[in-house]
Amino acid sequence: MNIADVLGKTEDAKTYKDRLKVQQEATHKLSYNPETGKYVKGYQVDQAFALISGVTPASEKEKVAANLADNVLYKFPYYDTGSSVRHFIRVILQSMENVWI
Repeated sequence: MNIADVLGKTEDAKTYKDRLKVQQEATHKLSYNPETGKYVKGYQVDQAFALISGVTPASEKEKVAANLADNVLYKFPYYDTGSSVRHFIRVILQSMENVWI
């Protein structure tokens, strides 16, 4: 999308932005449990991916991030995501108020 914008291909950029929005909304609808605030099985990678990829709507971000923090800091106090997602979990946790890591 950004490359299409830079190249002045506004129609392509709009097409890809629209597709991304549809994918994000469908992923949220199919994999989110609003009662628990968890995606899929609630693993760290499920929560982190939803937050960093824009799948989580603004109204649910705090709940999802709180579940991630609770999982990483208390329930499962080591990363279960592999090294590629660790950085993003730290960024998410550091952006939260009242969470010190």
